[in-house]
Parts: sequence; C-alpha cells; structure tokens
Amino acid sequence: SEESFKQYFSEMPWLAVPYSDEARRSRLNRLYGIQGISILHLQIKGRSRLDVVCIPTLILLDADGHVITRQGRVEVLNDPECRLFPWHPRPVLELSEANAVQLHEGPCLVLFVDAEEEGELDPAKELIQPIAEKLMAKYKAKEEETPLLFFVAGEVR
Repeated sequence: SEESFKQYFSEMPWLAVPYSDEARRSRLNRLYGIQGISILHLQIKGRSRLDVVCIPTLILLDADGHVITRQGRVEVLNDPECRLFPWHPRPVLELSEANAVQLHEGPCLVLFVDAEEEGELDPAKELIQPIAEKLMAKYKAKEEETPLLFFVAGEVR
C-alpha cells in the first residue's frame, strides 16, 4: 500500500520511484523480475529480465543501464562505508550472515574450511578463484549472469 511505502521509505536515505508512478514501477518490476518493494539505481535502457528474490532489492546499474550487481542490499550491509563501491561481482566470497541470502538464489559451490585464525580462508579462495573467474568471464562475454556462485566458509575462532 502507499501508506506502507511512505512509512518504509521515510527511513531510507536513497531515492525511489514514487508509489503513485504505477506505470514506471510496473515496467521496472517486469524488466528486472522484482516482487515487492523495489529500489533501482541509475537510468535503465532496454535490458533482459532478471529474477530477484531478495526484498527489498537494490540493483546497481552503470551509466549504460548494464547491471553491476543485483546484490546491492547485501553489499551495503557488508560494506557500509562503501570502500568497494560500486561493488562489481567478486569471483569468490567469504560466506557471512549478510550474504547467506544468496544461497537461496541459485546453485552455489561452498568450500568449507577448518579455519581457526584470520587469513586461513585465503588458500581456499585461491584454490577456487581461477575456476570462478573463468566461469564469470564466459558468461560476461555472453552478457549473462554467472549461473553459479562461489563461496568459502569456515568458523574462525
């Protein structure tokens, strides 16, 4: 409802498509497969549909309307000071509470490591990084999203 939108948006620091602009919101929702509350960044040109399951959604686009990341919300949570902005996809991520939602978005490869100290996940990352980079490059060349996400995980004590 418009009331819910106003209440939610009043707490957020970014711009949004006005609730009353139903035509634009519907077009963006169809274009990016968004359900529920949607937040999009930058101008959009004709792009293929993307399926988005995380609500609310923050999709970052470049100036030409190409998707930089569909994981803007997760990236903001993981990088609140925006040191890695604009958050281009990284081949291998360390699994965390903030990005665990991505496990529900499609196939994932998670390499679990018995890590007891900081930095012990690095060799695991280095092991699967070349595979992840090759897969990302293959799908980027086709202007498609990589169908598999790569994570390393371990409980650092």
